[in-house]
Amino acid sequence: MARPKSMSDFSQLLDQHTPLGKGYGVERPRKKPSISLAAGLIMNADSNTHTPRSIPPTPQIALSPPRSDVGGYSENLFYAYAQKSGVTPSPPYILTFCSALVCAQWWELVRAEYPESTRAGPQLFILKGDDMQDQIQDNPRFYHLRDKWFYTASDGASGTAVLPLQDYFGNPVTGASTNSKNNNSNNNNNNDNNSNGSNLSRYSSMILEEAENSRPAPFDLSTLTTTLTKMSEMISSNSSQIQALSVAQSSGLQSMQAINESNSTQIKSLADNQAALQSLVDKNASHYIALSNSSFQSHESVKKTLDDTATQVATLSANQTQMTKTCASMMKTIESVGKSMAGLGDGVRALSERDSQRERDHSRQRRPSNAASTTSSASTAPYSGFVNRISPGPRKLNRKIRGVWYEYDSALLDNSSPSKAAATQRP
Repeated sequence: MARPKSMSDFSQLLDQHTPLGKGYGVERPRKKPSISLAAGLIMNADSNTHTPRSIPPTPQIALSPPRSDVGGYSENLFYAYAQKSGVTPSPPYILTFCSALVCAQWWELVRAEYPESTRAGPQLFILKGDDMQDQIQDNPRFYHLRDKWFYTASDGASGTAVLPLQDYFGNPVTGASTNSKNNNSNNNNNNDNNSNGSNLSRYSSMILEEAENSRPAPFDLSTLTTTLTKMSEMISSNSSQIQALSVAQSSGLQSMQAINESNSTQIKSLADNQAALQSLVDKNASHYIALSNSSFQSHESVKKTLDDTATQVATLSANQTQMTKTCASMMKTIESVGKSMAGLGDGVRALSERDSQRERDHSRQRRPSNAASTTSSASTAPYSGFVNRISPGPRKLNRKIRGVWYEYDSALLDNSSPSKAAATQRP
């Protein structure tokens, strides 16, 4: 079965991630194919090309496998199937051994290390686990057999390769000559045992007798043919299903690769947008910091100005209070001065009335002449002028005080001037 084109990319994607159940940071050793494995692949390919894909005749095999210390093993290559147990049905692996003796030694080690594994027949092993073959190759107990056996996976597209039938000792098995060969081998073994009885062990003779006595009845050829036909059909259907799954997986991987490419493009654009957004956020942050600093400074200046204004207002309030007190005291002083001036005006008025009364009394007693009347009028004129000058209030007239020139009022000059009054009284 051909590998899909996109499978290589998918394998690289899988190698980048640790599978589930595996610890991170733990190095997994990579299995390196040995020279014997490559040679075994070549030998298996050659054997598949030369082996006829026909149903073999009914075999005659022993039921129980012999031990590795028993003689009589063939030096030819020994082939067997290895099926995984407890796993979804899959094409079996093909085991190739240098000889049947190596297979027997290998099986004794497998049975000792992995007791759950079984040997269902001379050429069929049931191994427990998914990677039992890899575990066996990595086991140091099998180190002395590392160059004497290998395993290959069967090609699902062309079906499982049909192996030549062999017994436990590696001898080829055929339907027609099985009994004759067994009899000949038994006779030869008996002759050899008789001639070389001192060299053969008692245990080997007992094993041969047991195998000869427990020989099963001939198999039914039609039943075996039907079974093999069904097996071939099942393998073919499995191969077609595997091929369909491979095609579906290839298309799925291609679509997944396209989705990954689009996702990578979108992620790149999102990364660029995020970088631009981050730069804008940084600029906004710097502007916000500068604005906060300026706002803080303006707030401090406004606070300082308000403090100064409050201080000035407090000072002005204190000054205004003092000024109010001063104005109140000045008003009191002015009122007292006004009252004093009013008393003074009353006194002057009373004095002038008394003088006028005296003048009237003198005028009645003496009837003065025009000169006397002129003299009395001239003498009373200063008092009346004084009263007229004081009645509006005392002022500094006709004097320059601090650059201001006060002049006489025309009304006062006309009424209270002694010279003008005297001039008006002259004939």
